[in-house]
Amino acid sequence: MVVKTVSSRASIIGRGAKCSGKSAVEQSAYISRTTLYSEYYGEKFYPKAAEDLVSTGVMLPDHAPREYMDHAVLWNSVEKVEKHAKAQLCRLNKYSLPNWMSYELADKFVRDFIKRNFVSKGMCAEYAIHDSVNEKGERNLHVHILLTMRPILENGEWGEKSRKVYKYDKDGNKIKKKNGRYDCTTEKTTDWDEKGNAKKWRQDLVDSINRVADEIGIEDERWEWRSFKDRGLDIKPTIHLGEKAAALERKGIHTDKGDYNREVRYLNSLIVKAVELTRVKADKAVSGVKQAASSVVKAVKNEILDVIRAVAERNYNRLKLPVALGEYIRLISDREPLHDRVGMEKFVHNMGWTTFEDMEKY
Repeated sequence: MVVKTVSSRASIIGRGAKCSGKSAVEQSAYISRTTLYSEYYGEKFYPKAAEDLVSTGVMLPDHAPREYMDHAVLWNSVEKVEKHAKAQLCRLNKYSLPNWMSYELADKFVRDFIKRNFVSKGMCAEYAIHDSVNEKGERNLHVHILLTMRPILENGEWGEKSRKVYKYDKDGNKIKKKNGRYDCTTEKTTDWDEKGNAKKWRQDLVDSINRVADEIGIEDERWEWRSFKDRGLDIKPTIHLGEKAAALERKGIHTDKGDYNREVRYLNSLIVKAVELTRVKADKAVSGVKQAASSVVKAVKNEILDVIRAVAERNYNRLKLPVALGEYIRLISDREPLHDRVGMEKFVHNMGWTTFEDMEKY
């Protein structure tokens, strides 16, 4: 059984220095492999990579304007509504997909995943599935998902990401602070950027992959959503190559980042093999213990004691004996000890009997 850990990356696209990119239109052009024009920046963006595009599309909640099905209209609208110089524009998620998926299955799978986790919550989403090849010539089927960060109101307009909640005194008046401003707090209008979401989405993706694998009969591969660290494996992550390094690697030119990733993959493969070997040995050990336990259970089973206890349960922990008809019992003057369950069990143990056949032989 091969266990694969899903590869994922999440980033925020925005105008701030801490964001991964400045333009939502640029990111849309990149993942969809199309040329798009940003009205906000007055700049045309061209696709910079040569990865093979499998499929792409836009998915919207029911109340979103239908013109947003055009990704150029959608992301230009996102950039237009944001006024702040450090505004966050959208979220970009990337997930690996199983290479055994056909392109048709991958598209159907991704659309179902996006609908359940994002569109049903009110987000607009653009996805693009790519089938690239790494420096080893290995396929790398994966999906990029661009997600909006503002909710869309029922009237089709963009809503606020957060709102102010003012504090009031006992008379219902807003409380003023010393600086003259009203005392208030800020609360999110959605739960889309909660910390636990990344893990929740990864887990849903992996559960869905394994479910599809079961449905189509793939038994030798299972996917794991937990990180190596969460699973207690001392495995180093690879680093993101970036567009320039990735382009050089595709041409067969080694880079420092590429060499680092190759070394990390090699060392990690040794760790995974060691863990797999340990797991196989552990499975054999557990199997041996189970067999030994089964033998012990069979040895411990005593049909005479089973009958004694069953009779005692029905008679207030005493044994009811057929005194009148017993050929030998009625010859005993003091029969009270024969009604004692504990005493009878001890006697059977001392005699070493486990079956009625043993007793008959005696």
